[in-house]
Amino acid sequence: MKKILLALLIALPFIIAAFSPQLGFSWLLKQGNNGNYNNDIQASVLASLALKETGAVLESEQALSWVKSRQDEAGCFPAGSCNVKDTIFTYLLYYSFGEDTSEIDSWLKSAVSSALSNGNWWLQIATSSTGACKLSYTKNSESKEKTILVEQGRFPECKSSGPDTFFDLNKCIEPGLLSNTAFIEFDVDCSELGSAIISAVFQSGNTYYLLDEASTSTAVISINNGCFGQASKGACNIETSLYANWILAKAGSSLSVTPWLESNYNKDSSLHNSLLYLATKKDIYLNNLKALQKPDGSFQNVYDTALAVLAFKEAGNLDELSKASEWLKKQQKPDGSWNSKALDTALVLYAAFGEAQFSGGVSSCFNGIRDGDEGGVDCGGLLCGPCSFAGPVCGDNICDVEEDEYSCPSDCRRAAECIEDGYCDAYAGESASNCALDCFCGDGTCDSSESAVSCESDCKETGTGEAFCGNEIVDSPEEECDSSDDAACPGLCNVDCTCEAEEKSSLRWIIPLILILLIGFAIYFFWFMKKGKPGGGKSEKPQFVFQQPRAEQPAARIQLQEPKTSMKSKIEDELEKSLKEAKKLFGK
Repeated sequence: MKKILLALLIALPFIIAAFSPQLGFSWLLKQGNNGNYNNDIQASVLASLALKETGAVLESEQALSWVKSRQDEAGCFPAGSCNVKDTIFTYLLYYSFGEDTSEIDSWLKSAVSSALSNGNWWLQIATSSTGACKLSYTKNSESKEKTILVEQGRFPECKSSGPDTFFDLNKCIEPGLLSNTAFIEFDVDCSELGSAIISAVFQSGNTYYLLDEASTSTAVISINNGCFGQASKGACNIETSLYANWILAKAGSSLSVTPWLESNYNKDSSLHNSLLYLATKKDIYLNNLKALQKPDGSFQNVYDTALAVLAFKEAGNLDELSKASEWLKKQQKPDGSWNSKALDTALVLYAAFGEAQFSGGVSSCFNGIRDGDEGGVDCGGLLCGPCSFAGPVCGDNICDVEEDEYSCPSDCRRAAECIEDGYCDAYAGESASNCALDCFCGDGTCDSSESAVSCESDCKETGTGEAFCGNEIVDSPEEECDSSDDAACPGLCNVDCTCEAEEKSSLRWIIPLILILLIGFAIYFFWFMKKGKPGGGKSEKPQFVFQQPRAEQPAARIQLQEPKTSMKSKIEDELEKSLKEAKKLFGK
């Protein structure tokens, strides 16, 4: 028994703190103030995205509106102290809602810093024809054009240090063009060649990175030699660049900082690998991420694990996804949050548990209407979801499906409505003025139209006219209950402030049943134990227990085990105690 109790005590916290996405969303919503989540743009963005996936349109759009209000006139975020990370998260929010992102995109392109001063930037044009290609580009707001000769994929006019099928963009157009430029787009027109495959390649040492490629003879090729700092044109910051690169790729922007990231990321960081995989979909980063996952499914922390969940979902890696999600479930705090932080909670819900958690959306749990099979605040509880979470609560001003005008008149009867039932239901708005057949001086109820002066017989108990059946207070001459103040008979208070008679009588059979079970158990226990006593059964002689000796040991001694003789008095004592308890129950 002690072991069972110990096991239950150990398991109790896990039972009590069972995973609940509904509780998580309820906690998150409480952190918001008209869409403002702790005055944090990133938390507000992620909260909006998570709520949007559940169908909580109202709360999600509130967060969108709040974030919009934080925009600087330059197109960045927040106003007055623009930084890249807040701006890029807002870009994700705008893109998800189909908002215009052009201002943000322009600001980000102006904010990127030049990153790679070493390495080679190559242009390849794979073709079997000979002819000229025109390269048009803009530098410092000035349009420029360059014509290059191509002979079956070779470039005879500008010799480079690389193969003759590589055209040196940093040297052959104008010296230092790319090493000093973070982002540039070339409009390449090789229509004179007929068919061609146009590619841009970055070489760092013996490693080659394909930057852009088009299988047509005309294309716009983007060359990215940039990184992002924490502010515009700031020194390269790895994490800011990783977030920016992921969100830009997700939104389909031509701006990218992949070359610099691939040369500088930490392969032992789950955050780096998650964000690089989300941006590039390259297996190398996914494989690194798998190798970093711990046996329990986690990564460095809750936040990094949630980002890994996004990567595994994108890749369709169900085993790793399941392990990480299960670990996240176990990290939820009893209040529904993760780490008691809006940012962490919003990211976990968005990444792992935001997809169609509730029919009707989270917002329906707070709209003052019980929508279908809904629980939550509208049902008098704290959680959103099925009614099993909360159930109807009389007194919450909501007339639930299980309630009616008689079982819960305070919720289900409209004010000033006369229901002719022979009782003056003052708590439901009935008075002598609107329900004369039920309410009149002398009916025993002090309604709103009466006072101790106008109707002393009904209101004389308090002299104020405030005490009456239906005022939610058990006051004189009431003795049992009054509407929802029904401690004497929960849920069974009659309209005349008396408990249902059946309630008391329906419990009378329980006492005799318990008594019979106690006496039966005592008699059975007494009879069962008596079988082993002298004169109480077949085993009247002493019992001999013989232990067969082993070959390598001395012969075992014959042991004589005498039957216990003290049991009789103990059993009889127990029986006498049971009988005494029975007499007490019967009042004897």
